[in-house]
Amino acid sequence: MKASKTEEEFKLTAQGSIGILALGSVGIRKWREVVKEKQKSKKAKSKKDE
Repeated sequence: MKASKTEEEFKLTAQGSIGILALGSVGIRKWREVVKEKQKSKKAKSKKDE
């Protein structure tokens, strides 16, 4: 029997979800990237508003 590798696309949000845990460490790393990007954009927006 061949091991099939299927790729699924998930949309990660800064709030996270239980599905991230199902992806394991890869999911956690990607989630952290999303959170970091959101923080950067939030800081840039607040500096722009000042």
